[in-house]
Amino acid sequence: MDNCDPKKLAEFLCVSRNLREIAKHFSLSEEMVQKLLLKKIEGYNLFPAKDRDGQMIYRLAPEPPAKTVAPKIWYYDVAKDETGASQPYIQVVVSDDLPAKKLKIYPFGDIHYGAFGHDEGAFRAYLKLLLEKDHAFFVIIGDVIENALASSIGGSVYEQVMPPHAQVLSIREILRPIAHKCFAALPGNHEERSLKLANIDPLEFGVCDNLGIPYFSEPVYLDVLWRGNVFTFFIQHGKSGAQTKGGKLNAASRPLLTNEHTMFTVMGHVHDLTSGKNVKRCREFVRDKNGEVVNMRIVERVEYVIICPATYRFFSTYASRAGYSPVAQSTVIACVLKEDGTYYLDEKPLEIEKPQ
Repeated sequence: MDNCDPKKLAEFLCVSRNLREIAKHFSLSEEMVQKLLLKKIEGYNLFPAKDRDGQMIYRLAPEPPAKTVAPKIWYYDVAKDETGASQPYIQVVVSDDLPAKKLKIYPFGDIHYGAFGHDEGAFRAYLKLLLEKDHAFFVIIGDVIENALASSIGGSVYEQVMPPHAQVLSIREILRPIAHKCFAALPGNHEERSLKLANIDPLEFGVCDNLGIPYFSEPVYLDVLWRGNVFTFFIQHGKSGAQTKGGKLNAASRPLLTNEHTMFTVMGHVHDLTSGKNVKRCREFVRDKNGEVVNMRIVERVEYVIICPATYRFFSTYASRAGYSPVAQSTVIACVLKEDGTYYLDEKPLEIEKPQ
C-alpha cells in the first residue's frame, strides 16, 4: 500500500468508485483496498454507499472547515439593574500580558456591506489593520450591512449587489478572523429596518451570536480596564440629518449634556470624519499609597467627540444625487489608550491597496 498516496487517493475518490476500480488504479488487491479505506485520511470523510446494482462504492469528500473564533485576551461583564435585566453598560478587562505600551480602539461601522456604494478597498484596509496589529481592537457602531428591503425608502432595494440574507452570511465570515478583537456591537438604522418589520436584528442573530461579540440594541457605555487604568467610552450609531460639520458635531455631542465625564463619545451614521475636544471640570480626591484621602482638588479632564468615517463611495450613489457633501474616505481614526492612563485621538490615512 506504499504506492497509494493519501492525496492521490483523495483525488481519485472525488467521485464514487467501486473496489475493483480503486484496486486497478493503484495496483492493489481488493482486500488491501478495504483495509486502506478503514484508515482515516486527514481532512477528508469517507462516504460508502451502494450503486443501483447493489455494489459498494466509495467517495472521499473534504471536511467542512471548522468555523471557530480566535480566543480573546480580554473578558467582560455587563451591568444589570435591580431586577436582573441587562443594561447597556459593559466593562472590558484587557490582559496585562499584552506586550504593548498602548491600545488602539477603532470605531468600525457604516460599512453598508452589499450596497452598490460599498467601498471594498477601504473595508479591506480596515480588516487588514485590525488583523495585523496585536494592540488594535474595535467596536461596531451599526450599518454593517445595507439591508435594503422592499419597504425601504426610494429605490435602495435596487442599489444592492446581493440580498440581505447573503449580506449577513458573507459579513459574518469576513469578520470571523477579527471577531475576538471586538469589544461591543450595536445596530444602525439599516439593521433597524428588519427590527421594525419583524423584531429581528440581523447583526445580533446573524453575526454577533455566532461570533461571540457582545451585542447591545442601543447606545452603550464601555469601560476598558487595562494596567490599573479605566478608559471610558459612550458609543452610539447616531441620528442626524445635518449636512454641515458643525451640525453633525452637535448631534454627536448631545450625550455630553447628560453623561458624566467620558473620555470618548463616538458616533457614526453621517458618513463624515470630524472630532471635537471638550474640557470638563471634575472633583477629585488625592490619596496616598495606602489609599487614604490626603487632599481634594478640581481638575480639568478632556473628553473627545468623534464622528467616524464610512467605507462607502460617493459618486453614483444616493449621496451624490442628493447633493450631499462628499463622504470622508481613505482615513482611519483611533482612540489611543496609553499604559500611563493618558489618552488621545490618532487620525491617519488608511493604507488602501490599489487594484492590480
